[in-house]
Amino acid sequence: MSKYKIAVLPGDGTGKDVMEAARIVLDKIELEAEYVEGDIGWEFWCEEGNPLPDRTIQMLKETDVCLFAAITSKPKEDALKELHPKHRDKGYSYFSPIVRLRQEFDLYTNLRPCKAYPGNPLNYRDDIDLVIFRENTEGMYAGVEFHPLPEEIRDALLLHPKMGKFKDAIICFDKAIEISPDHKYAWYNKGVALARLGTFKDAIACYNKAIELDPQYLNAWFEKGIALDALGKFEEAITCYDGVIELDPNDAVAYYNKACAKSKQKKQKEAIDLLKIVIKMNPAYKNNAKTDSDFDNIRESKEFRDLIENESF
Repeated sequence: MSKYKIAVLPGDGTGKDVMEAARIVLDKIELEAEYVEGDIGWEFWCEEGNPLPDRTIQMLKETDVCLFAAITSKPKEDALKELHPKHRDKGYSYFSPIVRLRQEFDLYTNLRPCKAYPGNPLNYRDDIDLVIFRENTEGMYAGVEFHPLPEEIRDALLLHPKMGKFKDAIICFDKAIEISPDHKYAWYNKGVALARLGTFKDAIACYNKAIELDPQYLNAWFEKGIALDALGKFEEAITCYDGVIELDPNDAVAYYNKACAKSKQKKQKEAIDLLKIVIKMNPAYKNNAKTDSDFDNIRESKEFRDLIENESF
């Protein structure tokens, strides 16, 4: 009898290749395991309207661990176009199966060990031995965005127990700042938590402190721009995005956000010129722009339509 029962979710695209390589390693170490393959990914969305079928969730509950490779994800509008016609009138909406997996099983931390082993010619440095704890279910993965939600909706969301964690985080960052007032990361992360609670002015004050401590702190400039944008201070937000671009000329998100701000200022030509730069850097941003409400001011212009609909651009 096998010691472990392992769920195998290859997914699609490169996922199948990744899983094949992982199985070679596991077979080499002769792991005592029974492998049970499950369904997940784009083909199940297209055929069933659910990229993570209930049968897969049940299987995961009956196994010891899961090996997950990779899947294809697309914007909701494109996902709907590829859904089988028999499902299109049933109100299905694409939701990332990866995020659902994390939330369903409360996989709140992405744990990433990083260790350099002596003698490895690929070592960046020989003394690296650290572990990264990355948020997996909240923050950008919570499925909650405040802007441009009306204030009454934001206030209602803040009553949810999960949102209290941001308040708890602020207490921790305050303690860190008390111990080390010049800790730029504590100021920055406090700003992020405050922004998630919708208190953008307080968040900006924290970002300013982080930038004062490190004028080249790219993330602080970026988040400050987003907070200013949320307050409708578009020109100040653009100055922040320019600061990001100066530090990293290849930051496509900064160019995109700057284009959004220009559009909200009704500066059509400048917004479209910036969008052209973004799409050349990463064509995927064309899909973002198609439905992004930030471009409503210029959406009906011929220049915008030509840019978005031009397949060769």
